[in-house]
Amino acid sequence: MWWERQPAGSNPFKPNVAGRPIENIELEAGDFLIWDSLLAHGVRPNRSLDKVRMAQYISMFPADVDNERLRQARITTWAEQTHPIGDPFPGDPRQFEKKNFEVAKLNPLGRRLLGLDLWSSPDKTN
Repeated sequence: MWWERQPAGSNPFKPNVAGRPIENIELEAGDFLIWDSLLAHGVRPNRSLDKVRMAQYISMFPADVDNERLRQARITTWAEQTHPIGDPFPGDPRQFEKKNFEVAKLNPLGRRLLGLDLWSSPDKTN
């Protein structure tokens, strides 16, 4: 994996990419880009004078029922309509999502993925 080749003490959010090819992906308004988070990726600065660039980041993985602290943090993020805590998640400084939307209503699968409801058995996948 690319990260294993980084020098000890490297910042995982600002890896040394010297000598590595960087591919810029051109997108048009309304385009949808999906990638695996294991792929090194980043964004370029918005250098336009009068255009806004917005992105929606979606991370999808089932809650870890063995990590109660993380499970509760996920539930709190959903219930309080806030952003995950951490360096790569600065959140919207306007707190737009808190002002304009109801808390998402989850179906049974959504409740299990979030961690509100636990899976009935460790090997169940639906």
